[in-house]
Amino acid sequence: MAGDGDASPASNPRPGRPSPGVPPSEYRRFEGKLSLLEERLFADAADGYWNDFSLLGAALVASGVEDAQRLDYYENRVAALADELKPLVVAKDPPRRQAQAVFEFMHRRILNGGYQLNSTDLRLALDEGRFNCVSASVLFNCLASCFGLNTCGLEIPGHAMSRLLLAGETLDVETTYPNWFRLLGDPEKQAVAVEKALGAFAGRAEKTGTDAAPNRVGSVEDVGDPSNLFPPSSLAVLPEGQRGISREPLPQGKREVSQWPLIRSQPVPPSPQARRVVTAVELVATIYYNRGVDLLDQGRFADALSANAKALRLDPASTTARGNLLATLNNWAITLGRE
Repeated sequence: MAGDGDASPASNPRPGRPSPGVPPSEYRRFEGKLSLLEERLFADAADGYWNDFSLLGAALVASGVEDAQRLDYYENRVAALADELKPLVVAKDPPRRQAQAVFEFMHRRILNGGYQLNSTDLRLALDEGRFNCVSASVLFNCLASCFGLNTCGLEIPGHAMSRLLLAGETLDVETTYPNWFRLLGDPEKQAVAVEKALGAFAGRAEKTGTDAAPNRVGSVEDVGDPSNLFPPSSLAVLPEGQRGISREPLPQGKREVSQWPLIRSQPVPPSPQARRVVTAVELVATIYYNRGVDLLDQGRFADALSANAKALRLDPASTTARGNLLATLNNWAITLGRE
């Protein structure tokens, strides 16, 4: 499990910017018991860099891998895939062309099981080809780093992407759409194609308050600001009377559920001004955050708290994780009060 903190561009948190390190989290008391790999993971992330872990290894641990042998298995599989990709990445080609070769290989050879909203787990991508924007962005950054391509992550309200750092320019890559590079010359057609490929979540949300995963209420695609999903100080309506995510704690105890439709995220990213550059450590935090969303959907409040607390340990500035952690506490209290 060799680290790539010094050699891999994907492990460099913010190329050209010093790392501030990861300050102590005030929410650590909610983390619960860590696996041995998680203990090593958080110790490694303390300076804001992946040193002992690779980005891939860290993402797998955040996805739920707890056994070192299993971790080695997945890392070796990706290394073998990178070897398979090597003849397709021509050294004399410009970086953008090389990135396209990496990207299209990834979708053809690995991410061939289809887009699925709740497929943040890297194991689903590697075993079944199912992916979402977080897992696709992590995997693209990992593969790109094998060929010296400089990338970082982007967090957008309701979405995640990769950014390719080129000489004198950047290229923001929509990692969920297999033909994205082929439509670079036609941004309008590209945007329509991406929206169609992802199921036009935004349009469905406006009309019905649902998306392609009707049982997944209170989620985002795949990271996002809860204020984009629910009106302030309200709770979303969950199936069978369950409580959903609220961005803000409810005032003074109980309150009835507001009948607001769920506003889902946009598959077509908003303006560049809304894009937040995230470090390799912060990118892994989005995996924990999404796990928290899944667990809250299931009413597993303690586990949802733990996942969001872990996300905040890796990304203390994450308003999404903090909002959902507080919402989980709030909704758990309401649930207990009704028992």
